[in-house]
Amino acid sequence: MYTFHTTVYVRPDSAAPGVAISLGGLEVATLQTTQATLVEPFPVSFEEATDRLNALPRMFCEPDGALVWTTDQGWQVDGTLYDRQGRLWYLELKGSCSPEAFDTLLAAVVPAELPLVFQLAREGVLLDAAEFRRVATHQAG
Repeated sequence: MYTFHTTVYVRPDSAAPGVAISLGGLEVATLQTTQATLVEPFPVSFEEATDRLNALPRMFCEPDGALVWTTDQGWQVDGTLYDRQGRLWYLELKGSCSPEAFDTLLAAVVPAELPLVFQLAREGVLLDAAEFRRVATHQAG
């Protein structure tokens, strides 16, 4: 199970290894870049992203980008899609779900080969996908 509050961006080419930090007793490798480099939009329009998400069972994504996804297994993901010049710019996601559900959500709007960066909302640090998954699993435990 994952527990998270993150913002998901397209990973900029300038992202480089940052300092290692401890989050709740878990040693985590961060990424370093400036907020100004997190500007590359996803290769999907905002409308395509909302349509694709709404195709997921029990997903409700409003035209303004607000979303909620629930299951009868007891997990829920809330979030917001943000656009820039008609394309999906980034996603803010908060909640808990299985790793498979998280992958399904991302796959609905993100090509598998697209590198991502995850910014933890509370800590404000940037992580690659593997480190994000470690933290989300640790926070769920």
